[in-house]
Amino acid sequence: MRVIILMVILMTSAFASAQNNVPQYFNGYAEEISGKRFTYHSPFPDVSAALIMRGRADFEPISWLTEVVPTSYNDDFVTFIWVYSMDTDPEPVPFILSVDGTEWFRFSSPLVSEIGTWSVEGREGAELKFYVTMLDKFKDEMGFAILKLPIRAIRKGQAATLEIAAKPVEDNSWFMTYKTAVAEQIDLYQNMVVVKDGDQLLHSLSVDIIHLGEDVPCSVQIGNQRTETRLKAGYNHLEIHLPKVDAPTNIKAFISIHNRVIQERTFTMAPIKEWEIFLVQHTHSDIGYTRPQTEILAEHLRYIDHALDYCDQTDHLPDASQFRWTCETSWSVREYLRSRPQEQVDRLVERIREGRIEATGMFLNYSEIIDEPALAAQTKTLRMLKNSGIDVSTAMQNDVNGIAWCLVDYFKHTDVRYLTMGIHAHRARKPFN
Repeated sequence: MRVIILMVILMTSAFASAQNNVPQYFNGYAEEISGKRFTYHSPFPDVSAALIMRGRADFEPISWLTEVVPTSYNDDFVTFIWVYSMDTDPEPVPFILSVDGTEWFRFSSPLVSEIGTWSVEGREGAELKFYVTMLDKFKDEMGFAILKLPIRAIRKGQAATLEIAAKPVEDNSWFMTYKTAVAEQIDLYQNMVVVKDGDQLLHSLSVDIIHLGEDVPCSVQIGNQRTETRLKAGYNHLEIHLPKVDAPTNIKAFISIHNRVIQERTFTMAPIKEWEIFLVQHTHSDIGYTRPQTEILAEHLRYIDHALDYCDQTDHLPDASQFRWTCETSWSVREYLRSRPQEQVDRLVERIREGRIEATGMFLNYSEIIDEPALAAQTKTLRMLKNSGIDVSTAMQNDVNGIAWCLVDYFKHTDVRYLTMGIHAHRARKPFN
């Protein structure tokens, strides 16, 4: 959740870059015509809707409308820009780009992608340039497609139709056009968190800048704090920390790009509610799902071995940085006590007493159909743990929505006083956003 406190659209519609030597751009995507819709990550955090073309016969070409070039436009060439991504594949797929039904370019998905630009030359001075601003975790390229055409290739006063088709080579390699307009812009907003730096509490502000063009220097000054960075083409994110305020406070922001002040604005820094968040580190027990029944026990015993080693390796660190671990089920702890050498058992019991590792009170994570006798029987493990010197105060149920009320009665005469529930988000709504 965030509060928007400043938004500056540098230039709308057909806009020029902050650099004078960059040509005037028109939005290459304005409206969908046809093609398969797809949702996928993009170079921008809030953009995921796309049209996708694959190198298969069962995929129809994707097509869309551009921004209208006004009749008053007098240059010899027109340049469109839109957000794209393309698969990297050892067996390239040939793609075809047409404008208003006329083929202008052929290009192939790359064998290897890297940050930078590559282009395809066309007739009459036309050029299709791919400005790669990001490689995702699959090493597929994402960024801006920039299409330069002779003005005769379009009809001024009307939207042009762009189409991407593929040669049907029965390959899943893809090209995507994202259904979003492109504009240079600056968003500045206060994050709804308080950040702690040592003993000081700070507000967190984000500055998001969409930049078109070459790398340029940028400075952001808010109050007495100045942050220097270098903008790259595409989405740029800065996080700035300012002293916490207890009442609404007016603060002035100066944002300069390429040594030119783009915006000067006064905004209100607002106090926000503070929350303390506790993180529980554990491994989920899902017998038969994460591992077959014959393999999963060995995995969970090994997790406890690793947790003990990590505790040893972080003993020298400050208390807040020392490793801590929670055993999600009493089943894994019971089996550890039964099967590991006494030396390992003693290490586990000592770390539990110390508070670095915790044993919990549910034998397993139970589905909604478990009956009362089974819920009662699973509490027997608590006696075994207590006889081994392990106190249990919390029960933990994860990936199942709810548990029978009778569990409260069965835990009443034990030391278990607390129950944490981790929801199954596919079968229930999250209680927060």
